[in-house]
Amino acid sequence: MVPLNGKFYLFTDTRLSKSVVPTADFNINVGMMGYVSDSLFGPYTPLNGSGSVVTGTQLFTSRTDTYSYYAVPVEGRSDLLLVTSYMSNRNEKAGTGMNATFAPSFLIQISADGMSTKVLDTVLAQGTWTYDGKSASVEELVGNKAT
Repeated sequence: MVPLNGKFYLFTDTRLSKSVVPTADFNINVGMMGYVSDSLFGPYTPLNGSGSVVTGTQLFTSRTDTYSYYAVPVEGRSDLLLVTSYMSNRNEKAGTGMNATFAPSFLIQISADGMSTKVLDTVLAQGTWTYDGKSASVEELVGNKAT
């Protein structure tokens, strides 16, 4: 639950591969769903019309399969959330000795009306919990949409 700009945002994670959604054709394994309300007690409306905020397309056997997304507000900004998650190696599906670790963090922008989101083309270092609003330094930047 994230209070932001006079609204309440509820985020949850889902394992789409464990649901009734046919994921084999789409290679979508996990997702971060989001909902918004003017009141803590609802009613809540799905963000982006469907509730889908982030979907991961890596198979659970991939070393870069991320999940357990966690959104925190960016201090001083009413339209940004910093999202962190982790990469897992449950039952050593990605290989022996490849332990779980933080995934790169990224930013999500909330639209002016508060009803939709956009993942920004900024990827921060693993385990980042704060963002000062400046461009990431070369040391922090681990990639962008193209890489």
